[in-house]
Amino acid sequence: MSEIKKAIQAASDEHYKKFGLTKGLIQQWEDGLRTEDKPGSYEWWYFDTHLTDGSIIVVTFYTKSLVAANGPITPYAQIEITAPDGKTTMEQVFADISDCHYDKEKCDVRIGKCTFRGDLHRYEIHFENENVVADIELDGTVPSFRGNCGVTLFGDNEEYEFAWLPAVPDGKVKADVVCHGVSKHYEGIGYHDHNWGNAPMLALMNHWYWGRALVGPYTVITAWIYAAKEYGYKEFQVFMLAKDGKIVADNDNNTLTFTASDRYMDDVTGKPVHNHLVYHYTADDGTEYIVTYQRQNDINRSRFVDELPEEAREAALAAGLCGAYLRFSGLASVEVRRDSVTIEKYEDPAVWELMYFGEAMDD
Repeated sequence: MSEIKKAIQAASDEHYKKFGLTKGLIQQWEDGLRTEDKPGSYEWWYFDTHLTDGSIIVVTFYTKSLVAANGPITPYAQIEITAPDGKTTMEQVFADISDCHYDKEKCDVRIGKCTFRGDLHRYEIHFENENVVADIELDGTVPSFRGNCGVTLFGDNEEYEFAWLPAVPDGKVKADVVCHGVSKHYEGIGYHDHNWGNAPMLALMNHWYWGRALVGPYTVITAWIYAAKEYGYKEFQVFMLAKDGKIVADNDNNTLTFTASDRYMDDVTGKPVHNHLVYHYTADDGTEYIVTYQRQNDINRSRFVDELPEEAREAALAAGLCGAYLRFSGLASVEVRRDSVTIEKYEDPAVWELMYFGEAMDD
């Protein structure tokens, strides 16, 4: 049996010094470009919004495709617009690096005519191609969040990194969109995070569940991450709970547990999926916070290999590329208990995802 490799979350004083971070303070440069153009590196800036008419818009700016992290920078921006009836429009803009800009001091990204700019509080996003033009404003209502250093380290020398910064856990959104000639104005709530790393995620992680929701007065960010087999499927988490704009829980005492149940096999991706997810956190004073997701519908079910040109798919499958992405809609709830008595409980619609990088692991 091969030896299991090291995997940890960066949280020590030495880690803060290594990454130039300050405990309890998030600075604008942290949402700027954090990687260099090297094999294995990748980076993206992500935004999603749930709108009052039931629509969902997701916008992501990438330095390169997640399935080609070892290759050169290939910038592209992507927008997905899901109507209340479930119909989805997806558009992409690709641009040469000479027609792009990535600022290191703040979030200021340009890919062709598409831009993603902000200061940890207010963001303006513009997407434009021949089919869709979107102008989006996001005004944060919950402060930026970083669990410890926000970095998970892999390898015996901690040489490989995966980082996650929820720059705007929740905010108010206004959007004007022209989609195939039809103009609409939207309002709703939104979220922005920033991810980067220096090694392909397919080599470091097996899969994760990630979700974010606005449930009653609570804003929720949850993720449960399983490392790759060679790292012993070690489990990591991202967890934040805010009430009325103030962060009240972040698992700083390491009491969070995760339970996934009601398992089935998805017939498109071939991956195991759980209908029911529960995050259970206990504060130092004994107060329990239980966040639950109950799947109702599928929004997206796709395989990584399908993103490749047709002529490259057979080779990718032969090489073992079997990753998949699934996005779900359903209900999220937040229950608060003291002395085993429920004192608060709220339930609202939510969207969450399952990202699968490797082969299905046994429960």
